Amino acid sequence: MVWWTRLYKILILFANQYFHALRFKKLIFILIPSSFFTIFYFILKTTIPFEGHIYTKEIISKPVYGFSIENDTIYAVNKDSIYKINIKNKVLKRITVKNVKMERIKVQGNKVYVTSRFGPPFQSDLVVFKINPFRLIGVFDFKEINGSNAIEGNSKNEIYLTTEIKSKVLAIDGERLQVTRVINVPFPFKYDIRYFPPYEKVFISNWLMSPYIIEINLKDRKITKFFVGFSQTDIRIKDNLVFITLPLVGRVDIYTLPDFKKRKKIWLEEGIRALEVINNKFLVVGNFFNGKVYLVDWKNEKIVKVLYASPRIREIKYDEERSKLYVSSLRGLLEIDFFCFIKDCRG
Repeated sequence: MVWWTRLYKILILFANQYFHALRFKKLIFILIPSSFFTIFYFILKTTIPFEGHIYTKEIISKPVYGFSIENDTIYAVNKDSIYKINIKNKVLKRITVKNVKMERIKVQGNKVYVTSRFGPPFQSDLVVFKINPFRLIGVFDFKEINGSNAIEGNSKNEIYLTTEIKSKVLAIDGERLQVTRVINVPFPFKYDIRYFPPYEKVFISNWLMSPYIIEINLKDRKITKFFVGFSQTDIRIKDNLVFITLPLVGRVDIYTLPDFKKRKKIWLEEGIRALEVINNKFLVVGNFFNGKVYLVDWKNEKIVKVLYASPRIREIKYDEERSKLYVSSLRGLLEIDFFCFIKDCRG
């Protein structure tokens, strides 16, 4: 890839992120040429057969944002709809909710908790569903924040919500659905939050305005900042290791816990965002910009295989019992045979 193409991609990615975050209308003149290029690129990509088409299936054919796998069930959201899907027989149930923009999911106990983004006509922060029977419990608006964009839970049935606009994290009682704590953090524009039980801590990525990962000790509310670089997105924690994607530079960084020292840097391509740690050897990384899914041997810091899946990949999760990867994207919810991804079942 020539240097100017790489620079152009970075500028498009950053301009789009900046526009969506600040909603600064004067940036339209910058985004118009970028948008024409991006739309053409995505149309081209979605109309040609992609490399993994033989061992990839569409579970939902509409755009999907967040999703969660629980035993034999997948819960997936698309703005105003939530889907409950039986993995075995693909039976699908759907509930539609008005005036919400649902994006991220956390399943805990007998409830499904879903974030809701802020912006007219959306005036809610959290949407809650009961699993059995599958129904809407309610839509909740907390005065402390304006919309939510990341969600996590802990073993005490607490739910944590972050928001892009305000520098706060809410702790919510998962049963009573009331705010129990408000934790002030240094920066807005938070993207992901992950709970680490051994140390009773959460880690928060900042996808636009800060080069720091935030660590919050839930026992004493002590906040620690770790420099990692601008535009962090997904965080995954496995075996005292923290994996972080950095889209603008196209890199996955790996840090050790509890000292948070950098262990490895894995270079991929600009636009990577979604991340899943398969085991002690493999990572799967999704590129929001070019629609690629990378299988990475993180111990040896090398790419094993790449396939094209869909534009705007948002989340990737691995179902170990069935050896399946699930990918949410503009194209829908995709199921990828992980064994075929590695071995290539096309013969």
